Amino acid sequence: MASAASPLSTRQFPTSGFVKLDSSEKIEEEDPPLYTPEKYYPVSIGEVFSSRYQVVSKLGYGTSSTVWLCRDLRDHRFYTLKVCVKGQRPSHEITISEHLKNSNEHVGKKFIRLVLDSFEIQGPNGQHTCLIYQPLGMSYSEFQDLLPDISSNNILQGIEDSSILSQIEEDEIKKPIARKVLSDRNIYYSRQMPVCTGLPVLSDLGEAIIRKENNKGDIMPGIYRTPEVILDMDWDHKVDIWSIGCMVWDMVEGGHLFFAKKNGALNDEQHLAEMVSLM
Repeated sequence: MASAASPLSTRQFPTSGFVKLDSSEKIEEEDPPLYTPEKYYPVSIGEVFSSRYQVVSKLGYGTSSTVWLCRDLRDHRFYTLKVCVKGQRPSHEITISEHLKNSNEHVGKKFIRLVLDSFEIQGPNGQHTCLIYQPLGMSYSEFQDLLPDISSNNILQGIEDSSILSQIEEDEIKKPIARKVLSDRNIYYSRQMPVCTGLPVLSDLGEAIIRKENNKGDIMPGIYRTPEVILDMDWDHKVDIWSIGCMVWDMVEGGHLFFAKKNGALNDEQHLAEMVSLM
């Protein structure tokens, strides 16, 4: 058994024995209408990034990145690797993460997923930014039905038993995931993360703002906006407290506190009138 100080050897993943999908069928990141293959880095299962992170399975995709489970060959732990599309520079999220990592300890800090490492790689068509995070479980998809204005992808379950990550790696070796084999890349199906029992963790800090005295501008999903945001006034961190209150109401009551629409469209006057009517 390797000691904590000795690096792990890379594992060999199957190059056959998987279901080969029809190359004309659009799957995963290919499906969105604005998909451009040259923007995506062609990640391969088994590939090693930054001389330490070996990809063991695909976890998901989006219009701006693909997401992978990887094992750190140095510290023997699993992490999540996010490979951004060409031209996507998540410098703001990195800045926010560094700010939070260097701030005073707070009991809620462990419930926020921070960028643990970041680096650049050269792809066939340009540079890509890679982000490393702690691995988390399945997203709270049930929030999607209850709270359609909140992305369930931003609320993830903590993982208390890392053996489920080892199982994903073993599954990829014993029964490799189906994929499309193209001339310049493979397009893999994602493996679903298991339901876990860990506490919820907030993710995706790309739109977070470092607190200052006076902020201005439209933020937050429509029905969760505060009066000062609707009226284009200065706002501060207290707007988050308002949003949390609205979200808790929705979770407990099974419906929104404010409708805030007129003739099917979001309406500021209607929104403010509903607030006044509840006072």
